[in-house]
Amino acid sequence: METEVYTVPRVASVLTQKMVSVRIHFDIQKDLVRQYNVEAIANIVFTDSWGTELVRHRGIIEAEDLAAVIDALPANVAEFNRLDAILHEDKNNFAALRGMASRLRDAGFYQASNDFFRKAANRNEAKKDVGIRESILVSMGLNFIELHDGKQAAQIFERCLKEFPTSENRQRFTQELDRARKLQSEL
Repeated sequence: METEVYTVPRVASVLTQKMVSVRIHFDIQKDLVRQYNVEAIANIVFTDSWGTELVRHRGIIEAEDLAAVIDALPANVAEFNRLDAILHEDKNNFAALRGMASRLRDAGFYQASNDFFRKAANRNEAKKDVGIRESILVSMGLNFIELHDGKQAAQIFERCLKEFPTSENRQRFTQELDRARKLQSEL
């Protein structure tokens, strides 16, 4: 990737304009390898200014594909940084967890979004408020659909049907469950 990807002018240009690139030496910087759960080379992790993972790519990636990923990253990460600062003060702050999950979803970072939604769903605020819990689960299910993970999406929407049997969104749960099952059958 050093010679065939990072040196391509389009990749080099977007890398220097949109971000600060940091290379971790896999064999020497073990603490960073563990912190970012780098299991193999090549592994590219995009973070906000606090180092919180936004999106990851494992394996070799072509120059044009990498440039497209970088182009898709938001130009302004101020809101991610604001929410992350709150979470560094209080990792269980429900509003910040839910806000970060929603912003990540809006930016198309579905896996990272679900990581934050999962944390928010485990907080008392979500457990006590049916509407909030329903909203979180629906967002997670939709994220799994975007990730083409029909199995996880189906589990979420089946859970919605069981947990919220009288919800006005019941028809939507059924429709999304059908979409999830179609994704499963395509694999």
